[in-house]
Amino acid sequence: AIAPLLPAGQELPEIRLGAVPGVRERVLLVQGDPPDGDGLFSQLQRHLAASLGVDGEWLGALLEKHGERLRPVACERDYGLHQIILDPVRVERLALGLSSQLTALGRPTTRLDIEQALAGARAVADRAWDGQTHVDPIALVSDLPHALIVRLAGHNCAPPADLAKAFDDADSPLPGLSIQVDLGREYPFPGAASHLIGTVARGRDPEQRSGPITWQGRSGLEGHYDSVLRGVSGLQVRLRTPDGASVVRDEAPVAGTDLVTELDMELQVLAEDSLTHWYDLAKALGTTTEAMASSVAHDCGKGVAGFALIDCHTGAILALATTPGYRLEDLRTKYHELDQTRGKPLLDYATMPDQMPGSVMKICTALACLEYGVLTPGEIIFCGDAMGHTPKGEKILSEHGGAVGDCDLPTAIQRSSNVYFATIARRLGGERLSAFAAQLGLGRNNALDVSDQRPGFLPRPSTIARDRPAEPHWAPNDDWRFGIGQFPTTAPIQVVVLAAAVANGGHIVRPYLVAPAGPPEVVDLHIRKDYLAEVRHGMEMVTANLPHSTAKSLVLEGAAAGCKVAAKTGTSERGSPETRRNGTTPDNAWMIGYAPADNPTVAFACFIHSGTFGGQACTPVVKRLLERYFAKYGRGGHAVRQAPAE
Repeated sequence: AIAPLLPAGQELPEIRLGAVPGVRERVLLVQGDPPDGDGLFSQLQRHLAASLGVDGEWLGALLEKHGERLRPVACERDYGLHQIILDPVRVERLALGLSSQLTALGRPTTRLDIEQALAGARAVADRAWDGQTHVDPIALVSDLPHALIVRLAGHNCAPPADLAKAFDDADSPLPGLSIQVDLGREYPFPGAASHLIGTVARGRDPEQRSGPITWQGRSGLEGHYDSVLRGVSGLQVRLRTPDGASVVRDEAPVAGTDLVTELDMELQVLAEDSLTHWYDLAKALGTTTEAMASSVAHDCGKGVAGFALIDCHTGAILALATTPGYRLEDLRTKYHELDQTRGKPLLDYATMPDQMPGSVMKICTALACLEYGVLTPGEIIFCGDAMGHTPKGEKILSEHGGAVGDCDLPTAIQRSSNVYFATIARRLGGERLSAFAAQLGLGRNNALDVSDQRPGFLPRPSTIARDRPAEPHWAPNDDWRFGIGQFPTTAPIQVVVLAAAVANGGHIVRPYLVAPAGPPEVVDLHIRKDYLAEVRHGMEMVTANLPHSTAKSLVLEGAAAGCKVAAKTGTSERGSPETRRNGTTPDNAWMIGYAPADNPTVAFACFIHSGTFGGQACTPVVKRLLERYFAKYGRGGHAVRQAPAE
């Protein structure tokens, strides 16, 4: 066909070419039709081919090429995030034009930047974005400011029809470019409540095997309420023809529902700051000791602490703080660094029950012994300097500060007598004490929607062989240690419920961040009022200006002046006798309580790792939080949020 067009005397040499291999296409399963089967698509193809009198394979290819395509549309969460996306056609021109435009508009970008972004995005698409094809958009540049969006708008406009006909190569300035809105998360309180809020990650709804890749909650509130936040995906039906693709059906996604928590972010941020600077607060209040200063100087606690503040009648969580903390924005890029950081900020110490509660457990012991009748109100018990002595004269479970002498329950709480509570715990026995502690929520995940929980260790004689195989038999000193809080392990989110039960008349609440449908979950233990009165009296004596009171510095000032606090301090030992003697494992500090003492509205729990003594380390933190709370809400406390209707 070309030879007649050549000048006279010229010939074209023949060059023998090798065979051109065919292109290996995809194997498509249409409507579940197996590759060699006789499913719906095959039957439809044969029927249409027979009716039209055409080749069946040709018709099948035509149907696949021009058929409808379903595209689920994700219902995302939170605020819009503008991004540049690319239909990867005419890539080279777009890369050149877009890099020039962005650079001219104040965002320096090279052609290589665009091409690398495209290559990386396409690699991800080929590997993980099931269901996407070459016509699906790929994000190239994310998080563009609004001013830049306005300048770039319209750069993908098609040329006029007459120009397109006259010039085959006529095209838009930035072919394939469009601006779309993606979705993301914004955190107005950077670093605050990170464990509670939780994380999101890209994934597919397990109930929709071919659905879109969307943001899904993985932990915290994001994970627990994922189905509420995410909403319902929509559906888009596209019709592909030789003239292009068009949308023939577009069902908009249904937006998720906002979550309103009970958290008071002012108190939450203040709690985290107070835990971080607890030693500075103790110095300002004058409650520091040499042991405390040594612990801080040697960084024994690594900044680890936790705090819980709840409505003592409903269980609503007003603050649940842990230190050290982290910024959610850093989790993707700095996970390894955070995992190696001192204090392990990825752990939530307000909910992680891996520490013994010390003397705050004595409130549980007191209530259990009263309820089971092994202790009566007003009973006097003589308390020596220890529970016993070794043949060498060494004390076994000694009394801090020497013998207390004759002691009733309120005085034992005020002075935190080890001998008193070890004595009554031995009367009760570990089995009944463990059962009563379980009723209070110890040894289980007691919060309704706090994800970072573990049960902790709640020992009992019937299971001790399993839990402690090296010492399979329950001994008398196990009762002693249980009664004074040197055996079980717990967390602030658990023991705060113990304080709330004393405050609210013997009802066990289940802490929550988001109000459940219907009334709060509350269980009445039916504890006699005179029993509760004994314990309350003792907890009020702890903060009174009396000799031997362990938290007499817990006096509220400012707008909260005159509001009395009921509390119980705790000091839990850790490490071995040798490490305790050389000071490398200082005692942990605890405090639980409620306020106002005469008409309680809130209960609290504070834990400071290596704080040495609850009365000195925790008092400044609790004092600061309660003063801010009552300055904000008054003596009557916060308004109880109404639960949503079912």
